[in-house]
Amino acid sequence: MKKGIRGKIAVLSCLLLALTRVGWAAESPQGAVEETVLDEVVVSAVHLDKYLVTTTVITDKDIEAKGARNLSEVLEDVPGLNLHAGKKGNTSLEIRGATSSDVKIYVDGILMNPLVKMTNTSTIDISMIPVDNIAKIEIIKGPAPVIYGTDAKGGVIVITTKNGNDYKGGQVNLAYGNWSSVNGGASIGGGDKKYNYYFDVGTMHTNGYMNYKNDEQYINAKLKWTFANNSQLTFTGNYSTTDKDCQNAIDPNTGNIISYKSGFWPALNYWQYRDWNKLNLALDYVQRANKKLDYDVKFYYQSEDQGLWANGA
Repeated sequence: MKKGIRGKIAVLSCLLLALTRVGWAAESPQGAVEETVLDEVVVSAVHLDKYLVTTTVITDKDIEAKGARNLSEVLEDVPGLNLHAGKKGNTSLEIRGATSSDVKIYVDGILMNPLVKMTNTSTIDISMIPVDNIAKIEIIKGPAPVIYGTDAKGGVIVITTKNGNDYKGGQVNLAYGNWSSVNGGASIGGGDKKYNYYFDVGTMHTNGYMNYKNDEQYINAKLKWTFANNSQLTFTGNYSTTDKDCQNAIDPNTGNIISYKSGFWPALNYWQYRDWNKLNLALDYVQRANKKLDYDVKFYYQSEDQGLWANGA
């Protein structure tokens, strides 16, 4: 019984299909082919630099209005960014809860912490990055574009420094505040589109609100050449030396320093870094071969050394 019903249904389906084809053939002229016209479709590519959308942009005017002395003070109130003070007196940066090792910091296209994945001590102390020579800071929160690699899950801080063609002339600044804080600096820039230069030097000193001293001197330089064959050569260099005291734990009830009872030096009450020297040199050559191809070759050298001084019983 079931087989008979299935057979009748199959025959009926075939008849309906045949009638449909006959009706279509009657309506359409013999041999006519129906044409379908589609709208024009344009496929274009957008250069990565234009496609890059940053969450936050901080300009030199913003830095000046805020009165910030270093990168830590610039970023301290940016939503989504967390700053943490470490035992070495350093300030590390996290973005949206990602660890500092998942955040990359670039200055003029040069990675400032290339060894961050190899050693836990290579995170950048952003309080030691002066901002007098910074033209713009771009903050990308979350996974960054592939141009910055695949290991920047937290985000990227892209810093562009000033060049002499846009910041011509000289400037001197001096500030004095509480806790014997003295900040001073001088800069000079000049040149044209073919060649320009920018230099700045500065010093930052404070005894700190809890008698923890910090004394830093730095010099930054940037030279840029533009050639007739659509190429550019940029040299950047910066050197800094710092003496920095490190905070010990304080008893909240007595206000006295809590001495360490274990570690490499028991009963350690006071320690500091002296002659914390940092040197960064970079040479960047960029040439535009055509509208679709650019050459970008970077050479850079980074070094850092420090002395640890400690007093204890």
